[in-house]
Amino acid sequence: MTTEKVVKENTKEKEKEKDAPKSSVSDAPSKTSFKRTGIATINAPIMGPEYAEVNIEDYSLKGQVFYVIAGHGGPDPGAVCSANGHDLCEDEYAYDVALRLARDLMQHGATVHLIVFVMMPFLIVTEMKKI
Repeated sequence: MTTEKVVKENTKEKEKEKDAPKSSVSDAPSKTSFKRTGIATINAPIMGPEYAEVNIEDYSLKGQVFYVIAGHGGPDPGAVCSANGHDLCEDEYAYDVALRLARDLMQHGATVHLIVFVMMPFLIVTEMKKI
């Protein structure tokens, strides 16, 4: 391709850009949000009311069923350490990770069941909650 042809093509592209409709987006800085938007929305208040809205990003896991259990809780707090006068228990972090995993799975269309062990005197109750 000769230099003349390249210059003509670049000129044509610039003319097309001029004729194209102007974007409604302003050049002024705007506030951005990290909130995801998806193709659908479901209500799953597993992490509290402010995070109840779960945006479905895709259906790559549709038809898949997951049972999520944190692994510690009740009389078994897992590893415990003290830092700055506070006790840190593994079960709290394991539960947090389990909730985040459940939410992420739901964002891809999966059916998620959270299994929570509730300790009562002389009785162990297993609650399975479909979300």
